Amino acid sequence: MAIAEYAVFMGCMIPSLQPFVEAATRKVLKELDVALHDLKGETCCPVPEAPRALDYKTWFTIAGRNLALAEQMSLDIVTICSGCYDTLEEANNTLRENKELRDTVNEELASLGLQFQGKIHVQNIIEVLHDVVGTKRIRESATKPLTGIRVCPQVGCRLYKSEEKLNLPRKFRAIGEVIG
Repeated sequence: MAIAEYAVFMGCMIPSLQPFVEAATRKVLKELDVALHDLKGETCCPVPEAPRALDYKTWFTIAGRNLALAEQMSLDIVTICSGCYDTLEEANNTLRENKELRDTVNEELASLGLQFQGKIHVQNIIEVLHDVVGTKRIRESATKPLTGIRVCPQVGCRLYKSEEKLNLPRKFRAIGEVIG
């Protein structure tokens, strides 16, 4: 029985450029009893730099569409990519708080039979591993300790954008420590 279930948001880069990351994520989370359900019909998150600067409404509509797909499944989203996490978390929070923008996005989504309601949360894989699975269970589940391997953790620059997100690199380090 799963300890948690999520709509998994792979985004566009993981499946196309890093399929080994997707495979490892699916295998590890299955082993740790976390059920992943594919988010059918997902698109690019989309990245914020150019699209948001060029067309603010469209950026939120695309992100809102992905969030609405997970809402239809009644599942929180888990992301692997720190960029997707940053985009979807920001869009989720902004659309929850900004009724005018939410209404505008929902007008666009209505033609697709979707509506953003703000009922789900967006989580990074680090949060799921650290906060839901827990470092104790990860330590107990490790079959091949990585003792003696020297690594430099790299969580992605987007996880350093805010004080709240600064906990993610610390959690990532704690996960690394329990596996050696």
